[in-house]
Amino acid sequence: MRKVIAYLMVFLFAISFVFAASVSRDLPQRADPNSELTVKLQISGADSSGLLTLEEELPEGMTLKDWTITGAKEAKEAITTRVIDNRYGWSFTPSGGSVTVEYTIDLGSSDVSFGTLVYFDAAGQGKTDPQTLRVAAITCGDGICEGDENSDTCAADCPVAPPAEAAPPEAVEKPKPIVAPSKAPVAWVIAAVVIILGIVLIVAYQKKKKQV
Repeated sequence: MRKVIAYLMVFLFAISFVFAASVSRDLPQRADPNSELTVKLQISGADSSGLLTLEEELPEGMTLKDWTITGAKEAKEAITTRVIDNRYGWSFTPSGGSVTVEYTIDLGSSDVSFGTLVYFDAAGQGKTDPQTLRVAAITCGDGICEGDENSDTCAADCPVAPPAEAAPPEAVEKPKPIVAPSKAPVAWVIAAVVIILGIVLIVAYQKKKKQV
């Protein structure tokens, strides 16, 4: 009986992930050192019948400067927030299936790593794996074509694409010379007619000779 209950709990837990919403963290490929970064968290398929809790793990030593939530029933001041070390959480009621959370942080001069992003609602829970953001100034020669770099300003990162090979010219078929029909068949026909007439005349002559 205990095994049946355990299997049932595992099944229900798995089902909660299937029908739960999905969450994602939108980060750029690169950010400038000592700049302000805006991070966007997207939730789709949220359950609007109850409370949703979202917890973000910020890079070590980072703090939120500001945040906004689009798709919550509550006003910003009515949304419950909490901070534990470098984890920041929001609890609110979604107004629909789609929710967007945006927050800003100040970057330093080195790469930063974001931890696990998790959420909980009445339908279940979900998470997004940790991500690392590259923090570096645009530098010609780093092998990445980005920003205002192009083939003129930095050919090392933005090489010029080789020109496309021209298609070979289509072969022009030369007109065939007009060949006069051969006269040999006509000569053979005439010869055959002459032979037949000769045979007919000989046969007729032989019959006439016998009658005489």
